[in-house]
Amino acid sequence: MTRSPTHAAALSYASKGWYVFPIAPPTAGDRESGKKPLSDKALQLFHGKDQATTDAALIDTWWSKYPGAGVGIALDKSNLVVLDVDVGKDSKGQEKKGRDSLAALEKEGELALTLTAITGGGGLHAIYDAGGAPIHALHIREGLDIISKGYIVAPPSLHYTGGQYKWSDTRPPAPVPEILRKIVGAPRPREERAKLAREAISEGGRNASIFRLGCALRDSGIGIEALARALDAENKERCKPPLDDGELRLIVDSVMTRVQPSRDVAAGAL
Repeated sequence: MTRSPTHAAALSYASKGWYVFPIAPPTAGDRESGKKPLSDKALQLFHGKDQATTDAALIDTWWSKYPGAGVGIALDKSNLVVLDVDVGKDSKGQEKKGRDSLAALEKEGELALTLTAITGGGGLHAIYDAGGAPIHALHIREGLDIISKGYIVAPPSLHYTGGQYKWSDTRPPAPVPEILRKIVGAPRPREERAKLAREAISEGGRNASIFRLGCALRDSGIGIEALARALDAENKERCKPPLDDGELRLIVDSVMTRVQPSRDVAAGAL
């Protein structure tokens, strides 16, 4: 059987014990495409990462029909933790600060060399072995997320820009660095959290703050309509001036793409 590059990659990842599923191919110019799970009624594909598998026969079935599909790796099932580094420019043309934040983080504690991918947009996925103790925290620094829930898009998937996800370091995943566990295990004091909740959000920090809140709400299992209402209320209450409806909708769509609650959390919420 002749297999496409992503088909072969999916089988290779599955052989390592990583759970994979197909990602819908990107559409040129569509920023949110190329990251969403592929759906197909005939194949009973509806649940994205929750249907991720290591079954080679099932993988062959999926990619034989969709040879151009990207590869998603379900992190929780695969016992992986990813340090996600965002670079480039956002939808408003503002520079993301992921590489600067990564450089500052490396001065705080050692980040072991590990399996690393360059994303289609030029960012980085540093992939670690969770060791049975995954950690998850969004926006630990500007442009940095620690992800163990949900999924990542893996090489050699295509990006909407025409770029391709590629491995830059193929060594096996290293254990999660202690500096990352320390960051996640050091929440803000209660008084500081309460103060931040009351403060107005100035123009330069509106998008990041609303996105961060959206990720936290989505992670708890909230649906898209309730998420949109909650973020709209926060936007009008705290953002000075508020984001317009179009910007807010882009944030909602981005949150729904980036964060998928676990099956248990979502079932409990329902």
